[in-house]
Amino acid sequence: MELLNDDADGSKPTAEYIQDQWQTNLPGVKVTLKTLPYKSRLELNASGDFQAQLTRWGPDYQDPSTFIDLFKTGSSYNMMDYSNPTFDDLLVKASVDEATKPADRWNTYIEAEKQLIKEDAASAPLYQNAVASLENAKLKNYERFPYASTMLKYVYLEK
Repeated sequence: MELLNDDADGSKPTAEYIQDQWQTNLPGVKVTLKTLPYKSRLELNASGDFQAQLTRWGPDYQDPSTFIDLFKTGSSYNMMDYSNPTFDDLLVKASVDEATKPADRWNTYIEAEKQLIKEDAASAPLYQNAVASLENAKLKNYERFPYASTMLKYVYLEK
């Protein structure tokens, strides 16, 4: 099988690791890497011209839907055309029926994630990015947003 990846930082070594693990742990599987410039990989992604792909997604907001809604049937980001009525029904249940019931909504998203990853093996999350930082105690008006850019317009150092 062919694993599509790009030349962005970290992508090629990650693809090589996946290639090694699949070939080592799945007897008879041969994986060929197709490493392209990022823009070229995105073009193949958009056309659906790949067997398996190493890609990444950064959340837009702090909610599970920023990731899981990518796989809804018909989503413009669902480049692999994954479709499962059970999964779609769970997303509707979480976003509509349980919109005002946070605990139930959370548990329904867990069910949907199990369907997507464990049952259908449509996606295989590998890691999350993280940032470690030190903060000067004199820094004022600084707000840390885990899923968004930090605004520095009103930040200052106290004298």
